[in-house]
Amino acid sequence: MYDLGKEIVTKLDASHVFLLIVVGILVYIIVLLMKMIKEKDKAIQEKDKQFTASFEKKEEQMMVFATKTFDHTSAINHLADVVSLIIRKSE
Repeated sequence: MYDLGKEIVTKLDASHVFLLIVVGILVYIIVLLMKMIKEKDKAIQEKDKQFTASFEKKEEQMMVFATKTFDHTSAINHLADVVSLIIRKSE
């Protein structure tokens, strides 16, 4: 009977070792996945920063274009007023 008890204890120890190995492997996999997610998140943040910088640059270019367009439109309107005034005076 003692030998049977010793055999059960040995089997339990082996199963505990197996469970510890499995748990260790699972923890390792979880840590790797967390590391991969963190790296992916950093890559996404970097792309987001690049996109934001690009968007801000495009927005600035559009504002410069809009300002120039407004200036040109104002100049054209002023010239049209001058031409209209000249035509009225010549009549």
